[in-house]
Amino acid sequence: MCSLLFSTLAAIVVARELGPEAYGVLAFVIAVLSVVAIPSNNALVPLLIKLVAAYTDSRSWSLLLGLGRWVRRVSLISACIASASVAALLLIVPEAKSSGLHTPLLVGL
Repeated sequence: MCSLLFSTLAAIVVARELGPEAYGVLAFVIAVLSVVAIPSNNALVPLLIKLVAAYTDSRSWSLLLGLGRWVRRVSLISACIASASVAALLLIVPEAKSSGLHTPLLVGL
């Protein structure tokens, strides 16, 4: 509840400071980056819940440690692929530079 209140107050303060156009760009950048992050997060959570429970139940601590390393590696690789995809689209699509979203999206990556 407290985080929702804080998020709302922060959004109001940021919106007032940036103005409507800049806040719209910020909202667009956050939306694009949130959509790009979906594939990397959705598949891992159910798998992690299952494997952590199984490894903990069987007291396979070395497998649990290896799982942690594997998850960090997969998360990093998927984040790099998603970021590279958005950056490549920004560089390929000529309208991106003229729209004013080019720089904020690259900074957001």
